[in-house]
Formats: sequence, structure tokens, C-alpha cells
Amino acid sequence: MEKAEVPTGLEHLEWISSRAAFAASQSAYLSIEQRDLQIIGTSLSAFYQAATCHRKCYGGGHLLERLTARMYNLSCAAYTLVTLGFYDESLTMIRSIGEICNLLTLSIHDKDAIKKWISSDKKTRLKEFSPVI
Repeated sequence: MEKAEVPTGLEHLEWISSRAAFAASQSAYLSIEQRDLQIIGTSLSAFYQAATCHRKCYGGGHLLERLTARMYNLSCAAYTLVTLGFYDESLTMIRSIGEICNLLTLSIHDKDAIKKWISSDKKTRLKEFSPVI
């Protein structure tokens, strides 16, 4: 049995796109309830508006806005991966969103810890604030 030729270069990218379009047409909305899609869309809109100071800019270092922008990008990537059938890969994005949520929760419950996180360098953040596996 002869194997089909595997395209290379631009043709390979076009092949990937055609496979992705097929996967999206087969799974995009089949396993997600309309109500859930509405919640996802509304949440993504809220993240985007907060990340871009759409309603109001509070000035400062825009730390919260940057974290929200990261959550927005990760959420869009996870949603896109799910619609293309890359379920396991989307979980990596969702885990990162959870880590940001943990950090935001810390900011509510321990003002001193979040102040330390904000003022620390990258090495300290990784050492003292990284998620534990």
C-alpha cells in the first residue's frame, strides 16, 4: 500500500489549515451548549474591555490590565484549540488562566503578599509565587 505524499512548505501549511477547518466544522458547536457559548463570549468581552481600559483607564502600571490581557489571550487560544479538536493542548492554557486567578485571589485575601509580588523581581516571583505541582 502506497502512502500519500505529505506536502511541504506552504502546501503543508495549507494542508494544516484545511484539516483545522474540517475539525472546526465538525466540532465547533456540537459539544458546547448555546448558554455556555453565551457565557464564554460575554466573559471574553469583559476581559478584553478590562485589558484595554475600554470603559475607563485607572492609570498606574496597568498590572491588572496586563494580567487580564494575558487571561484574554489564553482564553481565546484555549477556545480556538477546543474548536479545532486539540482538547489536551487547551488544558495547558486553562491551567495558566487558573494560575492567574489564584494570583488575583491572593490579592484579595493577602494584601501584603500581593504587594510583595508586585515589587519583587522575576527570580523572587518564580521562587516564592510559582504554582506548586
